Amino acid sequence: MNLFHQTLEIYLKSLTQKEFIDHLPTDEFLARIKEKQLILKNNIFAVLEFDQENSISFLTDLCAHLLNNNSIFVVSQKESETRKIELKSFSHYSKKATVILFTSGSSGDPKGYFFSLENIFSTAQKQGQALKINEGDKILLNLPLHHVSGLMLFFRALVMNARLVISKENNELINCEHISFVPTQAFRLLKENIDLSKIRTILIGGAPVSPELKNSFLDINISVYESYGATETLGFALLNNTPLAGIEILINENKTTIFSENLPTVCFKNGLIGKTFFVENGLVLNDELKKDQENKYYFVKRNDLVFQVGGENYSPEFYENLIFDSFFEIKGRIVISFISDQEYQNLPILYYLCNSSEQSDHILEHIKQFCENNIPSFFRPRAYHPLVLNEFFEEKIGRSKIQKIGEKKYLENLFALKDPKSTIVLHGFMGNPDEFSFMNEFASTLSLPFHTQENANFIRNKEHAHFLFSKFLNYLSADIGLLNLIGYSMGGRFILETLMKYPMPIQSLTLISAHLGLNNTEEKNLRLTQDQKLLAGIQNQVDFKKFLNEWYNKDLFYPKNLRPQKEMEALLNKDFSMIDSYKKASIELSTGKGPMLSETITFLKKHLKNTKISMITGTEDSKYYKHYQDVSKNLEDLSKLKVYYITGAYHDLHRSHHNQLLNFLKKI
Repeated sequence: MNLFHQTLEIYLKSLTQKEFIDHLPTDEFLARIKEKQLILKNNIFAVLEFDQENSISFLTDLCAHLLNNNSIFVVSQKESETRKIELKSFSHYSKKATVILFTSGSSGDPKGYFFSLENIFSTAQKQGQALKINEGDKILLNLPLHHVSGLMLFFRALVMNARLVISKENNELINCEHISFVPTQAFRLLKENIDLSKIRTILIGGAPVSPELKNSFLDINISVYESYGATETLGFALLNNTPLAGIEILINENKTTIFSENLPTVCFKNGLIGKTFFVENGLVLNDELKKDQENKYYFVKRNDLVFQVGGENYSPEFYENLIFDSFFEIKGRIVISFISDQEYQNLPILYYLCNSSEQSDHILEHIKQFCENNIPSFFRPRAYHPLVLNEFFEEKIGRSKIQKIGEKKYLENLFALKDPKSTIVLHGFMGNPDEFSFMNEFASTLSLPFHTQENANFIRNKEHAHFLFSKFLNYLSADIGLLNLIGYSMGGRFILETLMKYPMPIQSLTLISAHLGLNNTEEKNLRLTQDQKLLAGIQNQVDFKKFLNEWYNKDLFYPKNLRPQKEMEALLNKDFSMIDSYKKASIELSTGKGPMLSETITFLKKHLKNTKISMITGTEDSKYYKHYQDVSKNLEDLSKLKVYYITGAYHDLHRSHHNQLLNFLKKI
C-alpha cells in the first residue's frame, strides 16, 4: 500500500466523530468499507456509478476502491456500458492515477481527468482551511457525488475531521455550519421562512454571485464565498476572487492558464489519452479571466459556446444539432440563445431563423413537441420564436448579435409591443391594451404581466416581472431615448415599483388612479389576504361572469346603467381561460406585496425629483381622490409634480372620460 492510500486509511481511522456521516455510526461505516474491500479486492479497475438515492453506498464503495491500491474507478452517473468498455484500454494507468472524473461535456464530448490521492488530499485540505472548517463542523452533502463539487465535499469533511450531513430536508440544512449552492439555490433559500442562524458559510459556485445576493446573506451574518473552478482543478481554484494556496494564474490575451501541483496527471477524450490540454505544470482553460489592481481575479466569459442556466453549463450547439437532425422539413437555421434572468442567470430561448414567417408557426410547434419529449425539462427552451432573416438581419449573423436581437424581440413580444413610441402605457387589472387605443396616435399600449397566456406562462412571479420589464424599458430607451411612462391602476403601480427596484432616467411618469402604497404592515397583510381570496372560488365561466358583474357594479367604477351596452358586454365576457393568470396577477401584483407609502415617497423625492410626475384621478373615485390629496401634501417640494382631477369621473375614467383624459395627457 503506497503512502497516500495509507494516508486515507489514517484519515478514516482517526475520525473522532461518533457519526462521520450523520445518522450512520462511524464504526459501522468503517466496517462496511472493510467488507467491501474484500469483495472488490480483485478489481483492477471499476466504474463507480452514483445513485442519488444511496449516497452512503456510493461513499462506501469509493473508500473501498481507494484502499485497494491498484484500483482505477470512474465517478459517473449511470454511465453507459460504452464507458466501461472504453476504460479497459487504460488499465495500465492504474498505478499512475486513482480517480477519473468526467467533465459535463457542455462544450463537446466529456473529458476524463486522472487524479492521484495526493492531488485530492492536498486540494481538499487547502480548500477546507480556506473555508475555515473546524473539527466537528457539519457539512451538508447536497450536491451529486459524480460531480467534482459533490465529491470534494466528502474529501473536505474527511481531511478536516468534520461531519457529513446527507439530507434534502431544510431542517437538516439549518443545522449545518457549511453549505454549498449554485446562485439559484441560494436565491431560493432567502425566500424560505426558516432559521439560518447556525449557518456560518455558504460556498457558491457555478455562476457569478450578485452583490445583492451576497449582501443579503451578510446582513444575517453568513459569510458568502464566491468560488471559481472546474473539474480540472478539483473544484474551486479561486475563493472570493483570490487564488487558493499553491495556485498561480497566468492571463495571456483571452486565455487563462492555471499552475498548481495538484492538476490531473493525464486526461483522455474520445478514447485517446494524452496531455494536449496541458502546458508544463499548468492547464489551459477555455475561460477568460481579468485581474484588477488588487490582484483579484474575475471571470469574464467562457470562450466556448456555453452559457449558465441555474449554475449548470448549457451547450446550445448540442441541442440545436439534436433538433435539426430530427426534422427534415426545417429549411431555416435553429439558434438557441438566452434571455438573462436574475434567478437562473440565463434561460434558453429557441429561435427559428427563416425567410418567411408563414410556415414558422407550424414548424415551431413540432419543434416544441419534440423538445418536450426528448430534452430534460431543465434544459428545454423556455420559449420558441421565429426571426425572419430579411426583416432583422442577414443569414450569417453571429450568435452574440442574435442573442441581443432575440432577447429584445422576445421582450417586445412578451409585453405585446407593436409600434415602438417614446410614450408607453400599461393597463389595469383584467384589462388589455385595446382599452387605451384612443392614445395610439402618440403612445404604445402594452400588456401587463400575467395578462396574456405567453407572459403568464413565462413570468414566474412579481420579482421576475419587474426584472424583465426593466430590461424591456432599457432596450426601448436605448432605441428611442428617454421614455414617458403612463400606468393606469395596477399598471401604474407596476411601473412605479419597477422604477423603484431598477431606477433609470425617464422623461415623465403619469399615474392614473394608481395607488402609491399602504401605510403599514397590518394594512398590507390585510390587503394581500383579500387579494388571495378575490378569485379563489371561481371554477367556470358562469362563476367568472357572476364575479365580473359584481366587480364592475362596485361604487369604484362608472355606474353600470350609464355604460354603453357593448362596453358592458365586453367587460362581462372576458376569456375564462385567463382566470389562472388573473389569479396570479391579483396576488403577485397586489398592493399588499408592494412598498410602503413612505418608501414610495422617499423614492420619488430622491430619484425623480427632477422628473415630470403627474397623477390623475376622478372626483367620483372617492378612494383615490382622497389618496392623491394626501400624497400630494407629502410631495409638495417636488416642483414638477402635478395632480389633476377629472370632474364626474370614476376609477375607470379611461372608459367614461377618455376625451378629457386624452387632453390632459397631451398637455403633459
